[in-house]
Amino acid sequence: MLLSLLEELKRRNVFRVAIAYVILCWLMAQVAALLLDTFGAPDWVLKSLLALLLIGFPFAVFFAWAFELTPEGIKKEKDVDRTQSITAHTGRKLDFAIIAILVLALGYSAWDKFLNRADTESAGTTAAAGTDEQPAVPGLPTPDLPTDKSIAVLPFENRSKQEEDEYFAAGIHDDLLTQLAQIASLRVISRTSVGQFKNTTLPIRDIAQQLNVATVLEGGVQRAGSQVRINLQLIDAATDTHLWAQTFDRELTASNVFAIQSEIASAVTAALRATLSPEEKSRIASAPTESMAALEEYFKGRAELDQRTQPAIESTRLRFEHARTIDPEFALAMAGEAQAILLLSDDVGSYGNIPVGETVSLARPPVGAGSATGSGRSASAGR
Repeated sequence: MLLSLLEELKRRNVFRVAIAYVILCWLMAQVAALLLDTFGAPDWVLKSLLALLLIGFPFAVFFAWAFELTPEGIKKEKDVDRTQSITAHTGRKLDFAIIAILVLALGYSAWDKFLNRADTESAGTTAAAGTDEQPAVPGLPTPDLPTDKSIAVLPFENRSKQEEDEYFAAGIHDDLLTQLAQIASLRVISRTSVGQFKNTTLPIRDIAQQLNVATVLEGGVQRAGSQVRINLQLIDAATDTHLWAQTFDRELTASNVFAIQSEIASAVTAALRATLSPEEKSRIASAPTESMAALEEYFKGRAELDQRTQPAIESTRLRFEHARTIDPEFALAMAGEAQAILLLSDDVGSYGNIPVGETVSLARPPVGAGSATGSGRSASAGR
């Protein structure tokens, strides 16, 4: 019985199909691993492909058993006259196919073992010669990422239809980064350091290694009419998996903008299992202004201030002044205006021509102003 089954499996070319399938899958997996690594694809893509190839094996064996290739096309094996069967001819074709696939597999193995490894070692040696850093040793894993409660908040993508809304996405990012930086249990990378990764295509792990952080927060901001959408994802750099992700859809008001930032800061802290003191919780929950118009002027002013040119800083000063006019208790606008005034001095490293003594006097808050008297809203979200 067993011998007859084996003979039938051999006659129907089931063994040949199984061998060809296994070798072809191995070759496909090797090539896919190389290509996916080159394009920085996450690990789950390769794992999914391997799972599909594995699931396909029993189906390949089943079709080899149940169907037969004939001059008229594929037919069920039971419908084929044994005297008209061409399984022997098909078997020879499969033998040639197996030999061809084996040659490709052996060729790839030889290339990967000798030529590609030699190129990698040569590149590593060249890179090591031009840097003071310790060179990577071929065959060893990349340096481990930190395991502390560290985070890099990448610049948010502007997903609005209007390109000029870039300042709004930058403002949201700036304020959220400041809120997170005030949480003592977190190590937050500065805005200057993360700014270089705006619109980057680097894999998350590479970014994390360069910034020496365990997690990365990325996302986008979209405003449309009276609505705002902010979607974010917190990623564990070591595993490239999501620790937390959420989309916020709210009416576009200043209160909602600050409320979303507060919720994000709390969610990130919880996801990283960091502690949030009552004082910190109260601080990140505060809203520096209730006026959306004042907040808009403030965000635009922050964006212009980053340009670090005299015309831009002069425009920034006017925007902050306007924001303070709209909301006299907007302490962030007051602080921003003072910063802009100081940058317009004639001191070394500044950008204007106002005498230093005069800028110091001008930068002082008016008597009775919010932050000076303590009656204004907190400026703790500032820089």
